[in-house]
Amino acid sequence: MFGNRRLCKTVPTITRPNFPAVKNNVSALPARWRRQPQVILADEPTSALDPATTRSVLKCLEDINRRFNVTIVIVTHEMSVIRRLCDRAALLDKGHLLEIVEVHSNQIHAQSKIGQELIRED
Repeated sequence: MFGNRRLCKTVPTITRPNFPAVKNNVSALPARWRRQPQVILADEPTSALDPATTRSVLKCLEDINRRFNVTIVIVTHEMSVIRRLCDRAALLDKGHLLEIVEVHSNQIHAQSKIGQELIRED
């Protein structure tokens, strides 16, 4: 809670212990981060971009997927992005999963009524 000074005064200060094992683990973290990720999350990667920049971002994501064989999870409201990049898509309505659809030849194959409406709106 903001403004609750009493609560803030009771929270203890946490310090890192001075153990060699902790120092070794901390120094090993950057090496772990250099590993190739298995999944990349792209949250609205083309939101509010001009068309040229959108194409550039999508080309970059395609290249990353192809070169590094990494799964990219894309959160977007733009069906054109799904058509261009995805082979499967989870369609949501009000936070609930409607269906998981296949994307072939830039076509989204929805079965549910709401899923078909989502696709038609784009």
